[in-house]
Amino acid sequence: MDQMGQNPAFERFLRAKVGEDANGTDVSVISMLARLEVDPWAEASDLAAMPDAPARKRLGFLLSRFKDVPTLSHEQGKIVSKLLDLLPRKMKITSSPELERKLPVFMISVPLYWYIIAFLLLRWVYQLAQG
Repeated sequence: MDQMGQNPAFERFLRAKVGEDANGTDVSVISMLARLEVDPWAEASDLAAMPDAPARKRLGFLLSRFKDVPTLSHEQGKIVSKLLDLLPRKMKITSSPELERKLPVFMISVPLYWYIIAFLLLRWVYQLAQG
């Protein structure tokens, strides 16, 4: 994290061009969000953490509220896709039904550290029994 919670991982997204305003000036995402009185870094972080559909809906809503760029209404879907591609999105690991059938249920939902603790506890009990 940079100062004041401004994560540099969001720079590409926040500096991306949304379009040109009526004066011909390039408007970036950070400028658009600031003009909408939305914290740019908090919004970028929220969007990056969302699944694709809600992120698309949220960013589309923000773009629809922003009237300073006349071409946004015509190209909104394309711009949303382009901008979301610039966010550092976390890949979700989904388990496959085949894997779930092969592993016992307790192995799917128990964190590894519990296995380590159980092993150490059993080893300690064994050593006590041996004298």
